[in-house]
Amino acid sequence: MTTKTTVTMTDKFYEALVTVVPDCIRMDFLPAKFKGNINAFLSFENAVYREANKMCNDYEGGYWEFVESKEGNAFFMHPDSDDTSYTISNINTYQDYEVDGRIFGMLASWIVFSHASFAFEHKDPSASAMFANHYHALRDAFYGTVDALVYENDDVSAEEKEAIKAMSSIVYSYLD
Repeated sequence: MTTKTTVTMTDKFYEALVTVVPDCIRMDFLPAKFKGNINAFLSFENAVYREANKMCNDYEGGYWEFVESKEGNAFFMHPDSDDTSYTISNINTYQDYEVDGRIFGMLASWIVFSHASFAFEHKDPSASAMFANHYHALRDAFYGTVDALVYENDDVSAEEKEAIKAMSSIVYSYLD
């Protein structure tokens, strides 16, 4: 039997972590992030959609936002749905999580960065290195934002700090 934990990415955390890529540069965003490597950026986007289908049986597609960290070194994509939640399962812990679209997309992107870094290792080492770098940049941006809001910011309420810590813990356990 599994238990279900609900977690969302608070607006304050989201706004501290990323900005949404404007529509006017959307078409050029992924090619720029993958330095024009067509195989890498097409593989990434398609793999994220496939990973989303694997992660959640009820996922039905839709429009996804591209978001970039405030420093510009990390990015991920997520479904553009404020009111949709996704049930994902961690087969290692027998834990189900109900997550919002932001977390759902971030996890799918993060998993694809990791898997692709190994999948491209022999056939395209430069793409492999890019995927690995994107994985580490997202990790650093995510946990850096957790640290900044939870441990270094007195303007964040105790309740929101607890919500951020819970989200961080669930993200960590899902990726572990």
